[in-house]
Amino acid sequence: MIGIVGAGLSGLALALFLEEAGVPHLVLEGADRPGGVIRSGRVEGHLLDFGPQRTRVTPPVARMIRLLGLEDRQRFLRHDVPLFVYRKGRLRKVPFGAGELLRTDLLAVPGKLRLLAEPLTGAPRPDETVAAMATRKFGGEAYEAVVGPLFGGLYGSDPAEMYVRHALAETLGRGALEGSLVLRFLRGAISRSAATPATTFDEGMQELTDAMAARVGPRLRLATPVTERAP
Repeated sequence: MIGIVGAGLSGLALALFLEEAGVPHLVLEGADRPGGVIRSGRVEGHLLDFGPQRTRVTPPVARMIRLLGLEDRQRFLRHDVPLFVYRKGRLRKVPFGAGELLRTDLLAVPGKLRLLAEPLTGAPRPDETVAAMATRKFGGEAYEAVVGPLFGGLYGSDPAEMYVRHALAETLGRGALEGSLVLRFLRGAISRSAATPATTFDEGMQELTDAMAARVGPRLRLATPVTERAP
C-alpha cells in the first residue's frame, strides 16, 4: 500500500497512474476539498480560476485527460493571447520578442542590461530551485517582475520551493535550456507558438482535479491531515 499525502494536482495524478498500474494506494488530504490551489468558480456569470489557469499538454497530461475522458471538454488557448503581471499597482504586459522587451515597463534599464550577462551564467542545474536558477541567470529584477509571477502562477507553487530537476525535467531532457536563452529569445528562436499547447476545460481547471478525485473515489480521504511520520 502506497500512501499519498495531499490531494492536489500532483497527488491526484500519482493516484491516477497507480490505479492504472493496479497498485494499491490511499490519498490523505487535510482540507475538505480536493485540488489544492486549483479552484474554479463563476462570478457574475464569468468563469474564473483562482489558482492556475491552464496546463501544458505534455504527454503525461494528455494521458491523464484520455484516462478521464475529458478530451471533448478541453479548450485550447491561443498562443498569441497576451499575458499580464500585476506589479506596482497595475497590470503590465509580459514582453515576447526583442521589441517588446526593449519597450516594456516591467523592467527598469538596469534590469534589462542585466539580461545581457545571461550567456555567462551557465546552464540550469537540476539541484537548484527554479527561483535560484532564474535569479542567477536573469537577475533579481527579472525574476521578481516576470519569471517568478509567471512560473508561480502556472504551477500554483512557490518557485523557491520548486527544484529544476522536477519542474523543468521534460524541458531539460529535450535540451531546450542549453545555451543562452536570452540570445535565442532576441534572435526569435524561442517562440510561444512552438511551445507545448496550453489547455483548460469548459468549467475551468477544477474540472480536471474534480474528475481525478472522482476517479480515485474511496481511496481519497478528505479532512484527514497527516500530522506526524511513522517511526
